[in-house]
Amino acid sequence: MRETSRDTAVDRLIELAREDRPPARDLTPAPAPVPAPRVEEPKPAAAPAAEPVSRELSLEDQKDPRPSMWRSLLQLRVLLPYVSRLLPLLDSGFAPAPDTRHFDQGVAEVQAGHREIAQQVQDQAAQLKRVEEQLVKLREAVERNAFDPEPIIDDIRALASTVRLLGSFTIALLVVAVALLGYKLFF
Repeated sequence: MRETSRDTAVDRLIELAREDRPPARDLTPAPAPVPAPRVEEPKPAAAPAAEPVSRELSLEDQKDPRPSMWRSLLQLRVLLPYVSRLLPLLDSGFAPAPDTRHFDQGVAEVQAGHREIAQQVQDQAAQLKRVEEQLVKLREAVERNAFDPEPIIDDIRALASTVRLLGSFTIALLVVAVALLGYKLFF
């Protein structure tokens, strides 16, 4: 991966914003102390030695009521990794929108196919409902016209007894007719 000047500048800003680095020191020489005449005074017992005041340039030690530029940058340092990733995108410029005609045509074809299939499903559902209604009607007709052999058997038995009775009556009449014919022929 080739480092660009932007990458090194961003890395430098991140390095400057880090808290764990040692504070920067002022490189200007401090004024030389002027020797004062020595006068012997009684020294108080165990006085703490005064530490020399160093002129360090620390971002945390400044007590300026106005926010400084460095404090603002320190607050924005959290965003630096994201900004460093977004800068190459801005550098390349905004590319023209891709041609989506083929995609749009494909979506339109899929939608048309979906509408056709939905219409076919509705038609088939209506046909299934009609078939179901016809089956219900057929079942009711079969149940109404169900074959019950008992009444027919009773009717056949009654008819058979009637035929036997008529047959015996016919035979009896035939015998009477033959007897009368024989009597007439002999006498």
